[in-house]
Amino acid sequence: MQKLLNSKYFLLLTFTAITSCFITPKASIAATFAFSEAGFRFDNFSVSPKDVETFADTNIQAINFSSQGKANADAEANANFTSIPNLPLSFANNLSSSIAMGEGKDYFGSAESVASVTGYNFQVAPEGIFSFDFTGFLVLLALADDPTTEYASADGEISLQLYDQDNGVLLDSLSIQGNTATSNNLSFLTQNKTDNFSFIPTDTSFDTDFNGINKYAIASVKGKYSRKLAAGANLSLFELKNNRVRVAVPEPTSQLALVFGAISILLIVKRERKLLQNKITIK
Repeated sequence: MQKLLNSKYFLLLTFTAITSCFITPKASIAATFAFSEAGFRFDNFSVSPKDVETFADTNIQAINFSSQGKANADAEANANFTSIPNLPLSFANNLSSSIAMGEGKDYFGSAESVASVTGYNFQVAPEGIFSFDFTGFLVLLALADDPTTEYASADGEISLQLYDQDNGVLLDSLSIQGNTATSNNLSFLTQNKTDNFSFIPTDTSFDTDFNGINKYAIASVKGKYSRKLAAGANLSLFELKNNRVRVAVPEPTSQLALVFGAISILLIVKRERKLLQNKITIK
């Protein structure tokens, strides 16, 4: 996971060089590039889950509408949850990464990746404390050599939710969301969390640059979750990340946007269906 976390620094240092090399050999040909990646890790659970679930899926599209353009896309997703009963040694981590690039004109490329980890039946005794450490990052990069005629976008989300498994009540949550787009003013990077999540200031940062043709948003977080449960509880922990990219010349139509949105919904539905089947099995 440390390797994954180091990737964000590598990307920051080399993004300009990569995009320059990508464009320079064919300076007269339009070029686009989009990258979205997120990683998350849990350590030092005070209580281990009795049941765990992981999910990872990807979808890519590369459409060349004529011989004057070419699009490429790729995606990767993986997830792991290792539970060690009766010992506070359980850990979980996952990675979701999507990339697309194109050159010329008359093309459309997209990639999406989804990864999640879920822990069920964290059984906390009365007056007990449920806690864990976490580390995560979100990297979004978008480039269009000529934003007036080309389009590139990257968006991503990390979502974490803790539920009382017996009554379905949401107890706490953490989310990090971002978007970078070359042809509009929709770029943003936000985070929301409940009070029981705490960030370590020296190891947490949120950086953006939405000016020029190289746009990026990078979040890096490290911290701890801790909650005292006076009556005890049986808890479920859900973590999901979704990373999407698009490149196109000309800018994608509303029909293509709908197709891309439908694919995203199908991936999420597939994940939710698997979680539902797992819940039924656990019950």
